[in-house]
Amino acid sequence: MKGICESTMPDARYTLHSVTHNDEHTEFVFFATYHGTHTGAGGPVEPTGKSFSSHYAYAVSFNEHGKVRGMIKLWNSYVAFQKLGWPHP
Repeated sequence: MKGICESTMPDARYTLHSVTHNDEHTEFVFFATYHGTHTGAGGPVEPTGKSFSSHYAYAVSFNEHGKVRGMIKLWNSYVAFQKLGWPHP
């Protein structure tokens, strides 16, 4: 993600909509929208100048020591890549 933010989509940003967790604070879900425009070098094709906004969610679980035990990202990459004019792998 760092490379995308610094070169491929220098205007990349996200809007955090909500965060929720269980009572034990061991499971968290983050829901956000990622925004960006492919204006910089990098990516699977030359800069397209196309913009996109894409919803995503992370589900993160922690162990009893506060260390990340697991993480799942829910994201429709096909639609995001299509909006950018990128081929989908």
